[in-house]
This record gives sequence, structure tokens and C-alpha cells, in this order.
Amino acid sequence: MALPGITLLPVPSDVVGRLLTLVRRRPVTAIKVYDLQLIAAMLGNGVKTIYTFNTEDFEPFEEIEVRVPEPPPTAAPPGRVDRP
Repeated sequence: MALPGITLLPVPSDVVGRLLTLVRRRPVTAIKVYDLQLIAAMLGNGVKTIYTFNTEDFEPFEEIEVRVPEPPPTAAPPGRVDRP
């Protein structure tokens, strides 16, 4: 699948070990474990920065840098839909 400007990364073989290490440091429940799984996959691929509007779930992890994406200049603000 071709996605211009996007590189799909594999799930590293050590992601489970990394995930368990993160869970031991910061126990989570239910859906929050997916955030830790994402961090584990990022670290396994050498990715240190995440762009997200969901900053509070990622900020406790000093291994990564959390950034809020800037909307494109022509985009409607989040939550608003422009219709012709």
C-alpha cells in the first residue's frame, strides 16, 4: 500500500518485553494499555516523538517527546466541519 510521506513501521519482536517494562513503571487498565503498546513499538523502532492531541497519556514517559500537531492553515478547527 502506497502512502505518500508515511512510512509504516513493523512491530518489533521485543515489543512485549518493552510493554511489560512500561506497565511495571506505570500500571494502566483497559484501553490505556494500547498507549503503552504504541510507546513500546515506537521505542523498538527508534521513534522518539509522537504527534497527538491526547498528550496527557504520553507525557509521563520521558523516553518520548510529545507534540500537539498544528492544523493545516486551510483546515477547520477540531470539532468543526465546514460545509459548502
